Amino acid sequence: AKRTAEMHLALYAPQANEMFAPEQFNDEYRQFIHKRLTDLLERRYNLLINNYAKITDPVTQKLAWDFMEAKELIDEFAKDILTREIDSQRIRIHGDYHLGQVLATKNDCIIIDCEGEPESQITDRKIKHSPLKDVAGMIRSYHYAISAKMFNDPETAKFDPVRVQTAADRWYKLIQQTYMEKYLENKLAASNTAL
Repeated sequence: AKRTAEMHLALYAPQANEMFAPEQFNDEYRQFIHKRLTDLLERRYNLLINNYAKITDPVTQKLAWDFMEAKELIDEFAKDILTREIDSQRIRIHGDYHLGQVLATKNDCIIIDCEGEPESQITDRKIKHSPLKDVAGMIRSYHYAISAKMFNDPETAKFDPVRVQTAADRWYKLIQQTYMEKYLENKLAASNTAL
């Protein structure tokens, strides 16, 4: 979280050249985000509909059903992006930030591969975003990591899947809260030191 905050502060460069100057949220960007989100949701929803009958795990079935039932609510949230007031700036970000993009050293870490989402076109990779997109990507990566351990490991196979899911959810919430607190704390501390 500390290194993420430092990376974003380095990429937030209002006095630097135009390529790194922050930008406000505008209608064009709102349309872009709305389209990306609704396209992604539609693809995921269709994939789930086409494969729901193949899901045999009861916990996974429940999560899939919950997602399908929430479609209208999610669509309303996505539509809200077009009109909600957003008082924030967009900056250059990593763009494909997850645990696989961080190399651990003895006492620290190195962030690698800052070229954005591999499946995106170069023009899309140049678009500035909220730094919270990177934060969300990293938190999601922690969730994937714990889920892989909890559900794909012979050590946990002997436990009740509902209890495993409960433990995974608790760990995820703890990581999410801790990561956000440390990110914001270090971002504020670093920005105050820079002033």
